[in-house]
Amino acid sequence: MKVIIGLGNPGKKYLTTRHNIGFLFLDWLAQTQYSEKNFSNNKKLQAETLELNDNNQKIILAKPTTFMNLSGDCFSKIKNYYDLENKDFLIVYDDIDIDFGDSRFREKGSGGTHNGMRSILKHSDSNDIPRLRLGVNNTHRQHQELSDFVLSNFSKDELKQLSEIFLEAYKKLI
Repeated sequence: MKVIIGLGNPGKKYLTTRHNIGFLFLDWLAQTQYSEKNFSNNKKLQAETLELNDNNQKIILAKPTTFMNLSGDCFSKIKNYYDLENKDFLIVYDDIDIDFGDSRFREKGSGGTHNGMRSILKHSDSNDIPRLRLGVNNTHRQHQELSDFVLSNFSKDELKQLSEIFLEAYKKLI
């Protein structure tokens, strides 16, 4: 079993914000790679989930219904419910230190300045959790507070580019 958790904030207000690129990636993944799009609310796991089957391997896509800073609650519930190890997860989230359009896959590491990943690591027994970091930095944020920037919406032009960006990031996983 593999669980891919995309990080973001719940609610329409945050739907197309930079901080929600993890949710947007899961939506793209479900639709383009599996022809699925109907996540369901799983209250016991504190997530919107979608169960898939890929070559006889069960894959769960999960979007936490907690706010970003509490993403570890969802991670912990899923890990305990399915009795999984850290290596069974992939966490997908925004990274302000990576330029928009770029991505990085790592098997382990710190949470850096990302509160959602730091929350997950706090609920884990190690830093050995695979992650895909999607760049959201751009040159327009020079005089903007970090929290205001990551909670701002992507521009129309940036939204148009996401599908291609997600495809390139996905290729790093397969």
